[in-house]
Amino acid sequence: MDGNDPTIPTGTQNLAFLGSAGEASGKNWKIGGDVATNGYYTLADPLTTDCTLWIAFSYTQSIYIPADGTVIAEIDNGTFQLQLQSDGTTSGLKVVGATTETFSGLDLGMTDIGAIPTVVRLTLNKTTGAAKAYLFDIEQNDVGDILSKSLTGGTGASSNLDFGNNNGEVTFYAVYVTTMGAFTPDEMVTSNYTNVTLIQTAFGIIDVLKTASTYYLKNVVDPAAIMYGYDISSNMAVLYTPAVHVLIRRIDSPDMYSLAGSSAEYFFQVEVYIVTKGTDYRNCYREGMAILGECLDELYSKTGLKGSTDSLIGHDARLDARLDPDDQVCCHVLNLRYMRRVDLSRRASTS
Repeated sequence: MDGNDPTIPTGTQNLAFLGSAGEASGKNWKIGGDVATNGYYTLADPLTTDCTLWIAFSYTQSIYIPADGTVIAEIDNGTFQLQLQSDGTTSGLKVVGATTETFSGLDLGMTDIGAIPTVVRLTLNKTTGAAKAYLFDIEQNDVGDILSKSLTGGTGASSNLDFGNNNGEVTFYAVYVTTMGAFTPDEMVTSNYTNVTLIQTAFGIIDVLKTASTYYLKNVVDPAAIMYGYDISSNMAVLYTPAVHVLIRRIDSPDMYSLAGSSAEYFFQVEVYIVTKGTDYRNCYREGMAILGECLDELYSKTGLKGSTDSLIGHDARLDARLDPDDQVCCHVLNLRYMRRVDLSRRASTS
């Protein structure tokens, strides 16, 4: 729901919500207040799987702040229930399951200069009831504070997944729901293109390397040192050694197939940096080679196996050499080339 009528979703592969509350407000959907009616929109299908609900919203009038305890969004599979509730203010929210967690310091009224809607991601595991709430759709902020809340779902009442409000006024800017899994921000995002590129390709490669059974990747390289290469500056590169940094350097799509480009052919240039450090450069060079070899072995055998949609089509390596007496860090680079054929008109599996 991108702000349009929830009962008439745009695009393909989208289920309609059931409900009749609210009205269009520009490109968004407003529920309650001085004109729009209050109520909820729910999915008709019973929930028998792990679920994720991503929601962006704000309180647009100070005189219509939802009362304390007003449910804004809910996942209920009949056994476990997780709710996002108003706390009656514009600065806080409650996440309610078997226990209650709170978020504070928010700007739900969007009064600050340059304010944007508040985003919350809710996830619920159908079997264990394990639930999480991610504020601003991130795990931690710039100073390392953990923004997500973990709890167990409360006792379920009925099988439904819904959003809305029965008190006050709430403007909903976007709502994304999937019954395909309880996904973290690193496992599913709102853009299908980003899912295909960053999440499935780059983070998928990292998952393969982190779960490898080969000696160096399992025993020598710390799992925390296998990461995406957001920052590959010299200071960051040697923060962990040995370390493996995976980076997508380039994405090309030279060919589109069929009318409206329903199928796109993507070529990914993926770089894997293997960083080792030691006083004897020969030893760190050879340790880097051992890790590089295991990376290629794992990725060659476990990625690019779907011949028609996902193929590893080539690789090369740049091997570092000591050029300065002060050099104690060796950085080998493995370049991988993948080709994928993707239908961007629908969600692809995140596996």
